[in-house]
Amino acid sequence: MADTSNEELAKLQQEVDILKQERDALKVEIGTLKGIPAIPEKKSLTKFISAHKQEYFGKKKLSETVLTYLATLISYIAGKQQARLSELQQAVSLECRTTQRYVRILRESGCIEFRGGRRNGVFALTEQGKKLLSDANL
Repeated sequence: MADTSNEELAKLQQEVDILKQERDALKVEIGTLKGIPAIPEKKSLTKFISAHKQEYFGKKKLSETVLTYLATLISYIAGKQQARLSELQQAVSLECRTTQRYVRILRESGCIEFRGGRRNGVFALTEQGKKLLSDANL
């Protein structure tokens, strides 16, 4: 009897995985139709950044958690083309100072740049940031 329920659970899990893949494909398709670039999947980007962190971030010691937040910030900026610090703070749900620290890491690595004045400026991807996304094949 336990074998039957385990088999049923495995089948249900496979169905859930298929539905998630279909959902993600539809999100990309809808975004493309609206003219919005596809936002990279955060998990894939985090894995890529983790594997190549020395190439992009030098010898800085960055934990997996920090890399996840960096991937979130890059994904958010890539999807919107540009973003203010307050928008980035809401995207990662962290304190302002912590968000500033992560943004500084991305700026120092050359992945993003600040455009505009102090009050109305925005962050945008640089060529290095776009290269990171294209290298990740996302």
